[in-house]
Amino acid sequence: MTADSLLLMSGWVAEAAAFLLLLYRRVYRTLPIFCLYIAWSLLTDSVQPAAERHYPASALLIFTVSLAIDSLFQFGVLIELSRSVLRPVARFLPRWTSVAVGALIILICAAIWPFAKSQVFGQFTPQAQLLVHLQQTFAILRILFFLVLAGCSQLLSIGWRDRELQVATGLGFYSMASITVSVLHTRQEFYQD
Repeated sequence: MTADSLLLMSGWVAEAAAFLLLLYRRVYRTLPIFCLYIAWSLLTDSVQPAAERHYPASALLIFTVSLAIDSLFQFGVLIELSRSVLRPVARFLPRWTSVAVGALIILICAAIWPFAKSQVFGQFTPQAQLLVHLQQTFAILRILFFLVLAGCSQLLSIGWRDRELQVATGLGFYSMASITVSVLHTRQEFYQD
C-alpha cells in the first residue's frame, strides 16, 4: 500500500466516521446542508479516484465539476451557519436577511477572486487556472468566515462548545489545509500543458 492510497483511505474513514457521528447526533435537523455536504464529500472521495483511473483523459474535467459542486455546497453551508448563528436574534431581523447574507458572501468572493491568483497560473491550461483559482478563493472565504465568527463569538454570545462554532472551526482548519494543498497543486506538472 502506497502512502497516497493510505492517506486516501484514512481520509475516507475519517469522513465516514464524521458522517455517522452527524447522523447519530441528529445534526441533520439543524444543519441539513452541512450533512449533505459531508455525504457529498464522502461520495466523491470514494468514487472520484476510480472514475479518474478508468477515464484518465477526463480526470481534470471530473475534478473540476466535482470542485464546482463542492463550492456550491460550501456556499450553502456558510449561509446555513450564518442563519444558525443569527437564529437567537432572527425575530428582530427582516425576512430578507438570508438573501443579504448570501449576497454578502458572493461579494466577498468577488473581492477575494482577484487576490487568489498566483503568477504561476499563466503556465496552466485555462481549465486548470479556473480550478485552482476556485479552490483558493473558497479556501480563503472559509478562513475569513471562521475568523469573523471566532472574533465575534463574544458579541454573538457563542461559546466554543456551540455546534456552529465547532463546524466553523473545522471548516477553518480544513481551509488552511486546502489552501496549502492548492498552493502545492500549483507546483505540479498535472495542471500544466
